[in-house]
Amino acid sequence: MIGGRVLDTSALLRFASNTSIYIQSAVWVALEEGLVLAVPATSLTEAWAQSHSGDHDVLDVLLGLPITMVDPLDAEEARLTGRLLAADRSEQVDEGEDAAADVRTGHVVRTAQRRGWPVLTAVPEPLRRLDPELEVDELP
Repeated sequence: MIGGRVLDTSALLRFASNTSIYIQSAVWVALEEGLVLAVPATSLTEAWAQSHSGDHDVLDVLLGLPITMVDPLDAEEARLTGRLLAADRSEQVDEGEDAAADVRTGHVVRTAQRRGWPVLTAVPEPLRRLDPELEVDELP
């Protein structure tokens, strides 16, 4: 079985801006060991929008690696992600909370659940709220 990691927006931004030695190392170790890096399309969209234009070339390098694959949000995944988010919203209403998870967070969680891989992230709380059992590798 091929292993890998899921990169969320925070991991992509730190890689692109070269602000985290940890994510840089994780990517290059994955390349050496043949681990797959799954990038949810929603996270890529957000990272592209939030990063400086000078960092776009670095994102292109990451996307060009033979181990990187973009995980699409197709019709089936949109339905399943929507169900996950709807369940989260109904729990929050029951508990009186008002901070619902967004589509990007839901897509990251679904990608990790489907593949059985951990998520590399600097912002684990929203992911863990959607799935407390999710394996998360926190970036320092």
